[in-house]
Amino acid sequence: MDRLITQEIEELVATGEKLVTDASVAERALDYARVQELISITARGGQLITRLYGSASHYFQMFNTITQPRDFDIMYR
Repeated sequence: MDRLITQEIEELVATGEKLVTDASVAERALDYARVQELISITARGGQLITRLYGSASHYFQMFNTITQPRDFDIMYR
């Protein structure tokens, strides 16, 4: 696998794991900065899916479905 792709996957996983840990101990919702970080890694994940499978793939269609604004809005209210 291309080294840049492998590095991107490793960074996304590490950041995602940190966000999960933070969310699991949060009293309420993630703060604004953490939600922005989540949005950023989500966008990077979408770009990675496109690169690996193409924008017409089932994976990218699923990505688009689960990243609708309504799903992100409830995380920081």
